[in-house]
Amino acid sequence: ALTLREGDAVMGVVPLDAAADVLLVSRNGMSVRFHADGVPTQGRTAGGVKGMTLDLSDRILWVGQPAAADQLLLFTERGFGKRVPYTDYEPQARGGKGVKTFYYQKSGSNGTRIAGAALITAPGQTVVIHQKTSQPTQLSADEVILQSKQDRGMPYVMALMDDTVTGVSLA
Repeated sequence: ALTLREGDAVMGVVPLDAAADVLLVSRNGMSVRFHADGVPTQGRTAGGVKGMTLDLSDRILWVGQPAAADQLLLFTERGFGKRVPYTDYEPQARGGKGVKTFYYQKSGSNGTRIAGAALITAPGQTVVIHQKTSQPTQLSADEVILQSKQDRGMPYVMALMDDTVTGVSLA
């Protein structure tokens, strides 16, 4: 169904609404929002089109088509999190490097990469923060502060030593 280059992998398949924008978020904290109607239709054996240009050490962590009222919940591996309104992401050209969606401290105290993301579509949704060795932590998405893309997040999960955050899911 798809021709993949060496080193590429399919992380998931989502239905595409040509009337809505697509948002991509990478592990290193970069993001691109582009118009879905700019993605050309291709044949079964095509290799696809580039959604985002990634650094060699980066990879796509999350992709979706949020609605205007939605928010993106982001957590770093050090337990810092924030909610970002979808409207903070301005449309750009598909295939670019994007813009930062999480700013890290130079010391790395708030993290060095995004460990998990979830789309918040309604108030009061419960999210589960998964860690390497600790039990998962449940909290209401409303407890996580609403910040802009330029902010550094706030600590919500104790990620001590190598017990890092490994993912985020909706309950």
